[in-house]
Amino acid sequence: MLKPDAAREFEDILSRYRAGRMTQAEWEGHCRETPGFWAWVRQSWPEAKQ
Repeated sequence: MLKPDAAREFEDILSRYRAGRMTQAEWEGHCRETPGFWAWVRQSWPEAKQ
């Protein structure tokens, strides 16, 4: 289970990416470097592609 502030951060990252306010490189960096983020994305947004 994620800490609530981590979940909010993850939702913010995902919403910025989906709205086109983040580059592909930034997105890939978050997927690689933010602990637990990519697993959360796969659960929350199944059609996500890295």
